Amino acid sequence: MSKTAQGSTMIFLLAFTVIISLYVFFGYLNKGWIFGKDAQLYYMVGRSLYFDHDVDFTNEWTITPHPEHLGEPRLTTTGRIANQFPIGYAIISQPFFLISDICTRFCNNILRTNLPNDGYRGIYGFLVPFSSILLACIGIYFSFKIICQFFSEIIASLSISTVVLSTSLLWYVTGHLTMSHAYSFFVVTAFINASLIFFDKRPSNVPSSRYVLVGSLLSLAVMVRLQNLLFVTIPLISISVNIFKNFSSKTPSAWTRLFLKISLASFSFLIYFIPQLLFWKTIYGTFFINPYATVGQTFKLLDPYFLKTLLSTNHGLFLWHPITLFSCMGLSVMLLKDKRNRIFLLSLTICFLFTWYIIATWNDFSLANSFGNRGFDGSTLFFALGWAQILYILNKKKMVIAICLFFVLWNVQLLFQQRYLGWLPYYGKVSHLQVFLNYKKLPFELERLKLKYF
Repeated sequence: MSKTAQGSTMIFLLAFTVIISLYVFFGYLNKGWIFGKDAQLYYMVGRSLYFDHDVDFTNEWTITPHPEHLGEPRLTTTGRIANQFPIGYAIISQPFFLISDICTRFCNNILRTNLPNDGYRGIYGFLVPFSSILLACIGIYFSFKIICQFFSEIIASLSISTVVLSTSLLWYVTGHLTMSHAYSFFVVTAFINASLIFFDKRPSNVPSSRYVLVGSLLSLAVMVRLQNLLFVTIPLISISVNIFKNFSSKTPSAWTRLFLKISLASFSFLIYFIPQLLFWKTIYGTFFINPYATVGQTFKLLDPYFLKTLLSTNHGLFLWHPITLFSCMGLSVMLLKDKRNRIFLLSLTICFLFTWYIIATWNDFSLANSFGNRGFDGSTLFFALGWAQILYILNKKKMVIAICLFFVLWNVQLLFQQRYLGWLPYYGKVSHLQVFLNYKKLPFELERLKLKYF
């Protein structure tokens, strides 16, 4: 193994150690990882599909570990318990329910243990949430491979590891694991990775199988988080630019091949999206609906909170995760310097801007009970590429390590203050000095935690 490969491996191992340590620590303090209203709503769809083969959540509402977080169930016109969240998390989590079931049956039948088999506790309560870590690691690998096309392996591994540990994604791969954000990061990076071929080849020369893959992954990404539909921008821009450049040279047969392949991708998207349509039909009585509107959540399309989304102490992206500000600067430099990959970088930037607009026009730009601004999970690769450019510019080992460590420690201490110690509110503005003044309480908190947990 070369020194470069050894260095990259060491960086990933350190990042994984941090993630696993926080995962175990929070699981111990919280006595599990399935909690919170939204996270339990995501999880119960997967549990219901696996155990009951339906989307009737009556029994899940009673056996979930924290029914007090859910409140009273809200019924739709079909008489079903409402669940506004898409079905992608439930679909992807099915193999992990299966593995948990097999392990539980083996332990109970062969080893004569008495592990619970209710889908929430025992092995299920550990392994299904842990799937978010596994899928996030795959997403990190996809991101690493993409960044390696621009920078060295050391810079690529350091940039993506630092960004994951320095943004809101850290909380959703270590604590709030049954939310959809780690799954979203995984499937979006898989989709972008599959779409790269459109920037290297003419669209008519791209194999039909790749169009099927891209359409299917986009459908899965949308079923995980509906806003992920905006990432269709990436292949669309590439195909459109190629058509514009080669418009006069295309033969009728080339146009026909391209039309058929785009139709194939669209058909794949629709086929894979059928489970979501059936889910909406069963729950709400219609194939097409904005389920978030049923709980009073809407967009203010003409009144966006652009600056607050980035700069508010109420989960503003740049204030909570300052690495993202420097990442945007780095991406701007790449756009100016890298002419060869400018179309790809521009498409990523447009996706980031669309994401910013969607969050800024949401009726609650802070996304309520969020660690930082969790809505930007799909922009993780965008941030990592920009941060890689900053690391490349600095090009001094000690300075690079110190800066990366600073952003990681800043994020981790915010995570501890908000989620472990309760010093920062889950929702609402925070005094700029409060983050620092809170540490006056540290000696008393350490004693309290010692008595409570140890």
